[in-house]
Amino acid sequence: MLHYYNLIQLVLLVSALLHPFQRVTYPADEIPEALLNNAVAVVRTDEITMDIQSIDKAVENVNYAVTILEKTGDDFGIFNELYDNLQEISDIRIVLYDAEGKIIEKVKASDIKDYSSNSGYSVFEDDRQKYYMPQINKYPYTVEYHFSRTFKGLLNYPVWQPVTSYDLSVQRSSFKVTAPPDLKVRYFESNIDNKGKIYTEGNRAVYEWSLVNYPAVEKEDHSPFLFEITPLVETAPSRFKIEGYEGSMNSWEDFGKWSFQLIQGRDVLPKETVEEILRLVSGAKDDKEKIRRIYGYMQAKTRYVSIQEGIGGWQPMYASLVDKLGYGDCKALSNYTMSLLKIAGIKSYYTRVRAGRNEPDLNKDFISNQFNHIILCVPLENDTIWLECTDQTSPFGYLGGSTCDRDVFIISPSGGRIARTTLYPAEASKQINTAYIKFKSPDFCTADISSRGTGLQYENFSELINKSYDEKKKWIYDNTGLANIEVLNFSIRSRGEEKPEVIFRREIGIRNLASKTGKRLFIPLNLLNRINYIPVKDNNRINNIVIRNSFLDLDSITLILPEGYKLEASPSNPSFKSTFGEYNTNCIVKGDSVLFTRRLKMNKGNYPASAYEEFRQYYTDISNSDNVKLVLVEKQ
Repeated sequence: MLHYYNLIQLVLLVSALLHPFQRVTYPADEIPEALLNNAVAVVRTDEITMDIQSIDKAVENVNYAVTILEKTGDDFGIFNELYDNLQEISDIRIVLYDAEGKIIEKVKASDIKDYSSNSGYSVFEDDRQKYYMPQINKYPYTVEYHFSRTFKGLLNYPVWQPVTSYDLSVQRSSFKVTAPPDLKVRYFESNIDNKGKIYTEGNRAVYEWSLVNYPAVEKEDHSPFLFEITPLVETAPSRFKIEGYEGSMNSWEDFGKWSFQLIQGRDVLPKETVEEILRLVSGAKDDKEKIRRIYGYMQAKTRYVSIQEGIGGWQPMYASLVDKLGYGDCKALSNYTMSLLKIAGIKSYYTRVRAGRNEPDLNKDFISNQFNHIILCVPLENDTIWLECTDQTSPFGYLGGSTCDRDVFIISPSGGRIARTTLYPAEASKQINTAYIKFKSPDFCTADISSRGTGLQYENFSELINKSYDEKKKWIYDNTGLANIEVLNFSIRSRGEEKPEVIFRREIGIRNLASKTGKRLFIPLNLLNRINYIPVKDNNRINNIVIRNSFLDLDSITLILPEGYKLEASPSNPSFKSTFGEYNTNCIVKGDSVLFTRRLKMNKGNYPASAYEEFRQYYTDISNSDNVKLVLVEKQ
């Protein structure tokens, strides 16, 4: 006969088995104190297991729970997983808990939304997403979910990044990959104290990592990318297969051979187009002129749409189809341009790149699919032309901030190789501002302003070129940085190609630019390009200081003083130099005219945390100098 106590325990056990979620789980008061500092949410558990079953099939299981500490952490509780025809998501279970760890709700399958992820400019896209956002306003609360993902085709293996955001601490996280011995899993570890455990379990090779009690990382201005300073494990196959295309990542050369398979034979164009291109380049003085004409032809004939369906996410449309339809994505338009150049006898190369101003550079030490965009490389005898084929207004040979100065993967019949795209140093990335300001009275003046942008600063104004009249006018009101203005006239134009520049002129009227106190007028000296940003004081800076782009600003302002006033005293001309750049101004007074010039240079770089006070002082000095005012006094 069972003892009464044992009987009670048995009843509880059976109840737990029948109702596995009816238990106290994830109480917030069990979170270690150290994980609450700087955190708006705490990952309680994050378990990822990836079972690689064959060269083109795998199953991933994810168990995840996060405690949301305050409203600003709500986004961490959102369930949002993408899938497509090559990935299937199943067995989704979501449970919500209160602060004590008691169940609030088991989310119904019908409450989990299933959306198309169509970007709005896509004609072929099978991306979808499963989405659920908790509606809880009592903190803390916990979201727990589980799901399985089945892969049908494997080009990418998972990336384990347990710390996915600033202000997020991690109590427990683990990552486990199992595979047949003949499918070697390649991996790259960074910022890992406890290296991965690699062992054999039965007839499976096992790769395992874990992390415990990792405190939240506080966001610091001008920090490196988060993945550069927190634990990260990238994994990738040695051999892979996707929709019948098999390849190897044992070298960049091998991976390039697989990539070339996807474009091989897709460069045939109709006879009529071949004849048209031959006529187009006839009489061109050199190959560069031929490339320029063909690039202009492609831009005029096509438009960009996204194609993200199955192997179409990696393989371009046939050039003949682009020629017929007049549209394509980055893959299709680059392949099409390459095919047009081939007609003219010019060799070019399909090039993979990780594009984006806030995207990290390629990890050359780890061969894997790290790319999200295609551009075209056209090597000449003494030059290399890079073509962005998705922008129908981009100047010939110009790469913007999304693709310049980074490693790219060039594809050829013999394989792949790494190259570097165009660098725009500070002297090539200039913004040159000039202004003529005339006071008609102490409380009203007119300003004729011209801004010229080159290099990366070409993009400061280039998007305005194709905007409507009203959109341009609104931009001036929103971005001049002055109150009480009236836009009188404006014009914008672009000129040049590989080193283009945009010229933006505007005439405005300004009321109450000068402030009056007694017999004195105070006029801001630099009204074009003031910097008010000052980094916060921080005696415990942890991360390096990163300046991602170099640039040079040159400003020249002529002020015609209002009648009846004179300059009380000439302003100082601050000039200083730092590791991070240079700044100097000059002010020349001639009668009722004041000429103010300013030069600011910023140096791209990754600087040690120990230089933070110098960095802060540099910006403080700039801000103080930029906000100096002319002091005028009434003439006697």
